[in-house]
Amino acid sequence: MQAPKFRGTSTMISNKAYAVSPPWATSADHEMHKSRRPLANAMERQEAATPDLMKFVDDNVIGKDRVIIGPYGPRQVTYCDYVASGRALKFIEYYIQEEVLPLYGNTHTSTSTVSLQTSAYREQARKIIHNAVHAGPDDVVIFSGNGCTGALTTLVNAMSFTKPPVIFVGPFEHHSNLLPWRELTPKVELIRIEENSKGLLDLKQLDNQLKTWQGRGHPMIGAFSAGSNVTGIMTDTARVATLLHRYGALAIFDYAATAPYVDIDMNPPADRLTSNGEEENLAYKDAIVLSPHKLVGGPGTPGVLIAKKHLFTSVVPQPCGGGTVFFVSKHNQVYLKDIVERWEGGTPNIVGCIRAGLAFQLKQAIGPSNIVRREEELVRRAFSTWSHCPNLILVGSHRAKRIPIFSFLIRHAQSGLLLHHNYVCTLLNDVFGIQARGGCACAGPYGQDLLGISDELMRKIESLLLGRKPDADSSGTRVADPTSREILKPGFARLNLIYFADDPSIQFVLRAVAMVAEHGWKLLPQYTFKRETAEWKHRSHHKQRPSRRGKRSGLDSVSYTSGMMTYTSVTSIPEKPPPANYQDCLKMAEEIFDSAEMRNKELEELGIELHDNPFEFDEDGSKFRWFLLPSEARRYLQDPELQLGPPKSLPFKVKTYEDGTTSQQKARLHRRNTAQSSDSDAKSENNRVVHPRAAPVRRRQRRIAAKRNDVTSTPVRLPKVNNGSLVAM
Repeated sequence: MQAPKFRGTSTMISNKAYAVSPPWATSADHEMHKSRRPLANAMERQEAATPDLMKFVDDNVIGKDRVIIGPYGPRQVTYCDYVASGRALKFIEYYIQEEVLPLYGNTHTSTSTVSLQTSAYREQARKIIHNAVHAGPDDVVIFSGNGCTGALTTLVNAMSFTKPPVIFVGPFEHHSNLLPWRELTPKVELIRIEENSKGLLDLKQLDNQLKTWQGRGHPMIGAFSAGSNVTGIMTDTARVATLLHRYGALAIFDYAATAPYVDIDMNPPADRLTSNGEEENLAYKDAIVLSPHKLVGGPGTPGVLIAKKHLFTSVVPQPCGGGTVFFVSKHNQVYLKDIVERWEGGTPNIVGCIRAGLAFQLKQAIGPSNIVRREEELVRRAFSTWSHCPNLILVGSHRAKRIPIFSFLIRHAQSGLLLHHNYVCTLLNDVFGIQARGGCACAGPYGQDLLGISDELMRKIESLLLGRKPDADSSGTRVADPTSREILKPGFARLNLIYFADDPSIQFVLRAVAMVAEHGWKLLPQYTFKRETAEWKHRSHHKQRPSRRGKRSGLDSVSYTSGMMTYTSVTSIPEKPPPANYQDCLKMAEEIFDSAEMRNKELEELGIELHDNPFEFDEDGSKFRWFLLPSEARRYLQDPELQLGPPKSLPFKVKTYEDGTTSQQKARLHRRNTAQSSDSDAKSENNRVVHPRAAPVRRRQRRIAAKRNDVTSTPVRLPKVNNGSLVAM
């Protein structure tokens, strides 16, 4: 197979050449490659990454140039959902195809060349991860199941207790680090440590709880997220681990959201001396769980558990089966003493394990410190741009240390209602090609905190979602099907800014969110929602031909009737090219927003009715509805001076923090600043993408809102455009 020409390179390397040098390297890299150590030893913590390596990664993301077709035409994909899952890389997949798969064999076989080579690759991957997290001789790396869910389930099953344990969890927990502990039996109690006033894990509350339970004879386990997958807010794992260990508790951390972006240290160096002058190190971690599929290059990888050996006290592994036993007779079985072999039962996801090692190897080559510096820059840039958006509500503390994960709500100023989070994400996709996520991000309790939903209100919402009266008791419900009220489930839109993306793409995303925050409600009449799933789709979706609608790929098109594999590619071929660059896409988006009512009329002329779903919210549903309906948005568009009564009060109020950054204070400060601006700030028609100013209709809307002491819809000040590229102001 001829080596492909990877993006960003200027040379082709023959098969003979890439036997000693990877096909994506240039000729200048050959000598360096010859001197590299073997794969298993190539992971010593090097911080020698350069911007060239980040660009190389960005250029080789599979699907980076893919074009999708939506209701407003073709758009190039801009992926902002790395929090949910990373994307595959050409050079990693090429290495697997050319080096790993040709010598693939089962790792449970120990008598063939291919099996021994495959086993060696897998153990090298294990060693790479072991070194990357600073694991020691008392730590083991276990490949296990699906993401952190599989890894943590393995850990829970591996620990056996003589007495029921008490479990401490934090405010940020993903369901993966919550439900396994909730379902653990027997346990004494599961205690949730809340946020403090700054939006961080409340260490004082944790300290008090540890004091309360110390000496009662029950094992204590602290299981905390290293960082939130909703807000990106970080936990000081060293301080938490030290506090837990002082009381004799285990320290377990979930690194699912943060592993791709931060340095992970299972055994940090001692930071203090005891009264005897000896080093005291209580900051070590007893166990961590990882989801390597969230790393760039990591799709298709298993979960990873790194834990101290002494935690594996259960003799019988779960699952038990092939590969876990020393021997099995007709009436007896003896399990292997080796922890890794005993707890990796069954034929593993061998290629996925190797891919996990390669993904971690790449992360270490870039350098965690380089990643952290870039991410801090992206956080500052996001807050700087979005601070001028009065209708954009970023949840969580704005001053706590975080990685650039952002969850947000968008408020419609005149009505006081929100835009549904799934509508916001759909709009980002359709208008800009930006891939984001809506919902609670599998962190329900934290989402409840961020949205200011009390326990009493949450019980009513639970009953409502289950199709019952709000005052009905739903506490005993364990299994349920979605109901027609799924659309009422609160949530937020979420995206992240990835560290290796170039500046123009970052600014494009920031500006797109700002535009949706100001103008997104105008396109609402063109969309409809499915109440059972809370999905939003453009009303023309069912009227368009599949080629224009962007039909999804399907395995049912694969056929072997011709004696070989054939299939019909459903990759949409656009009738016209996508926008040539980010500037053109933003300009096109502005035109779409400005012509919203004209497009509404065009849809009606096509026979597409612009009304709400053919059902009415019942009394309970209306009481708890928090989002703007398409019909309401249409009426505001048709008559900007329309008053549908005072702004509606939401059933919940977004939580604020000591820094005061997520409440009306930000909007009032913005109004005060923008009120001083002169009308001379308005730019010509050619510069509308740079500094969009309100049309007379929008100025009337602002005056109406101001009279009601509401948040104004002051236009957003956006970064400048230079030579067709976006640059920060």
